[in-house]
Amino acid sequence: MTDPRPTERPILGLVESRFHLDGAVLLAAAVLLGIGAYYRSTVIMEARTVEALSGGVTVSIPAGWFSEERDGVFEAELPVPGVEGPRVRIERFDGNPNDEVLRAEVDAARTGRGSLHRDLFSESRSVGGDHGVEWVHSAWVVEGGGLSHDEGRVPLVMRGIDFLIRRPSSVFWVSVTWPHAEEFEGPLAEMVERMEFHR
Repeated sequence: MTDPRPTERPILGLVESRFHLDGAVLLAAAVLLGIGAYYRSTVIMEARTVEALSGGVTVSIPAGWFSEERDGVFEAELPVPGVEGPRVRIERFDGNPNDEVLRAEVDAARTGRGSLHRDLFSESRSVGGDHGVEWVHSAWVVEGGGLSHDEGRVPLVMRGIDFLIRRPSSVFWVSVTWPHAEEFEGPLAEMVERMEFHR
C-alpha cells in the first residue's frame, strides 16, 4: 500500500500559497481604497483653483465639489445624494463660430434638458472682468430627478443660467443648473461670478 502523505503535502502547499496570494490581493485592495479615500478627502473635496480648457478659464471650486475636464468641456458638480445637485458646465468653441449657428446649438442643448423648458428672463451681469454679459435664466422639469417616494421618484424642477463669453480665438458657453428649491447664492454664485476667461 502506498503512503498518501507525499501527495497531500503538495496540495497543502498549493492551498497555503493560494491563501498567501489572496491575502496579498486583499491587502493591496485595502491600501488602494485607503489611498483613494485620502485623495478624495484631501484633494478633490478641498476648495481649489483650477486652470481649465487649455488655460482658457480659471475657476475657483468650492469645498465639497467634484470637477473634471473631458473633450473640451469642464464640469464642476456638488454631489447631492438621491437628487440632481448644482452643476457648472463650461464648453469651449475654438475659432470664431458664426453667432447664429452657435446660438442655435446652445438653444437646442438648453431646450433638451427636460420637459416644459421655459426661458424666464435675461439680465446683464458681470463675470470676472467681463461686464455686460447677458445671462439667460430658465426653468424645466426633470422627470424622476427628485427624491424617491413610495410610488417612484418625483419630478424635479431645475433652474438654469446660460451665457456666452467671447475671446479673440474662442467662445465659452457657461451653463449653470441647480434645483429650483434652492437660491442662486453662496458658493455657487461666487464660483460663477469670479470666473476668469483668458483666451
